[in-house]
Amino acid sequence: MILKVKDGQRHNTNVFAKIFDQIFDSSIAEDPSVRHGFMDLLILADAEGVVDMTAEAIARRTNVPVASVCTYLKALESPDPRSRSKRADGCRIKKIDSHRDWGWQIVNYSHYRELKDEEARKKYFRDKQRESRARKRSSNAVKDNQTESKKITHAEEEEEGSSTHTPRAREAVEIPDRSAAVAQTAAAGIDPTFAGHVYDDWSGRDGKDAAGQPRRWLQYVTTRWQRERASWKDGTHKGKQHGTNRTDSLKTTDRNFGLKLDPGKAARVMARKRAEQAAEAPARDGVATPLAGHGDGAS
Repeated sequence: MILKVKDGQRHNTNVFAKIFDQIFDSSIAEDPSVRHGFMDLLILADAEGVVDMTAEAIARRTNVPVASVCTYLKALESPDPRSRSKRADGCRIKKIDSHRDWGWQIVNYSHYRELKDEEARKKYFRDKQRESRARKRSSNAVKDNQTESKKITHAEEEEEGSSTHTPRAREAVEIPDRSAAVAQTAAAGIDPTFAGHVYDDWSGRDGKDAAGQPRRWLQYVTTRWQRERASWKDGTHKGKQHGTNRTDSLKTTDRNFGLKLDPGKAARVMARKRAEQAAEAPARDGVATPLAGHGDGAS
């Protein structure tokens, strides 16, 4: 409710008032004109429940004949033993100045205003709680969707990892001995010479593939065999054309992937391969072959 003060007079700018439905159960409801008149006064009243107007002014504002206004004003000013309130002997209104015949105070206006404010306060908090619950439901729904999305992503990653058996980039890969590594491929039907060729590539890169990602030996050689088996068998494979001793130079180039081996790694690979080939020769040829550095084999 907004009040404007001009020339010492209060002007009510309120255009509506809250009416409690219990007015229909009160004694003034027996006369519709009195009830309507009282409701008009509630709308015209200021924040303190004062209607500082003459009967003629009320008639003009409400478009009700002056005689009718005067009739219901007189009824509302009269004591009412049937009123719920005993204040002012049950009168609904009383004059604000005994020295003039106009201007009224609604007796129980402050009481009903407090009831209205309390109800409005309760409604305000009910609405706020309803909005808060709605926000929480929306937030929980978003969190649930995010959690479900993470679960799906994690499951996809696990599924992909289980299908490729590719370790994470930061995980170290165990590099087996060359002869042991070649022996592991026998069960998969992989040509042992091809396995040795691939082993040199793989071990020379510390167990990583051409992209620099760690790969487990058996999975890596199997993948290479599936991809390169046809060219290996028909003799067009680059590794078969150029032989498998590609570490004789300290600046060896991986012909399959175009990668330069580190000189130190190349030397280690070369030394390991020569030692393993020397150890494998007796079993392959059925003849005892001396190792390098052990003389000429004469006994």
